[in-house]
Amino acid sequence: MRPAIDSITMPNSSWRVLGYDRFAREEYLIGEFPSRALAEAAAGEAERRHERTQDAALRDDVWIVAPEPAADHPPHVGCRTCGMLGERERGFQKIGREEEATHLPPSVSRLRVVRELTPDSGGTLQLRQCPDCSAYYLLREAYEFLYGGSEEEQELTRLDGAAAAEYLQQPPSSG
Repeated sequence: MRPAIDSITMPNSSWRVLGYDRFAREEYLIGEFPSRALAEAAAGEAERRHERTQDAALRDDVWIVAPEPAADHPPHVGCRTCGMLGERERGFQKIGREEEATHLPPSVSRLRVVRELTPDSGGTLQLRQCPDCSAYYLLREAYEFLYGGSEEEQELTRLDGAAAAEYLQQPPSSG
């Protein structure tokens, strides 16, 4: 059995808690921590502080960035939440053809929404993160209303660190 990510010793690495100021439209560092548990505590405290002091529409986003794992140990390997997810998962449902429906695995619902990337207009695009290993995923959901059989489609894709960083640098959607 591989060690948990918290127990892997990596030189010059720490768990970072970041925030995104929706008013100023800039990212900021909340803190760096030696363990995921301390980072989660700091993120929770920042979220509670923002709930008390900021309007919902302009409330800062908060998320945790895990240290880069060793090359031979991707973060999702052995994870209790997302370790069984493939690189890409798909679901498709059509009204009137329920027996042909496919669904995303239940563990997808446990992935935390980090950032809404598009306004909700017939679909969503979300950056999600595993609460246990901090792996990032992109979730696309599309809905099409069709007379006689509307369709819903979902696609979840695991992101590498570089792809996740690109999405994290984008300002969150405000709509």
